[in-house]
Amino acid sequence: MATGLVFLAATSFALGAVLTRRIEGDMPIESMEAWSMLGGAGLMHLLSLAMREPITPGQWANTEAIATLAYLAIVSSALGFLIYFDLLERLGAVEINMVSYVAPVFAALFGWLYLGEVIDAPTFVGFGLIALGFVLVKREAIREEFVAVRAGKT
Repeated sequence: MATGLVFLAATSFALGAVLTRRIEGDMPIESMEAWSMLGGAGLMHLLSLAMREPITPGQWANTEAIATLAYLAIVSSALGFLIYFDLLERLGAVEINMVSYVAPVFAALFGWLYLGEVIDAPTFVGFGLIALGFVLVKREAIREEFVAVRAGKT
């Protein structure tokens, strides 16, 4: 079930990015983000109640957990989404969703730095495949940049 929920979350996020791009409203991006987060938080709480998730504050009421929650709420969510939606307006849904392919690279690197996790050969192969995917998707832009650099130097 957890795998299905992760898949549903990724699908919903990508669909939301595409649909948000098509909405031509007058609402500022900050307001749209705030309403989206409020709606998402409410939906998550309703889902957790429906799944009978335990509510035991003693497990998370410590300094490290509160600092982690604050970081996730302020830096990763609020600031991260402001940047994301600003770039979404300027670059488009396809371009900006490529960022999600870089997330596992940073997760692995921070896991290695912070938690002492091992980055093994299959992980490096995955990093290489991600880099290759970027090169394939952006090959025209890379080619144009090489041409521009070469033209400027000759």
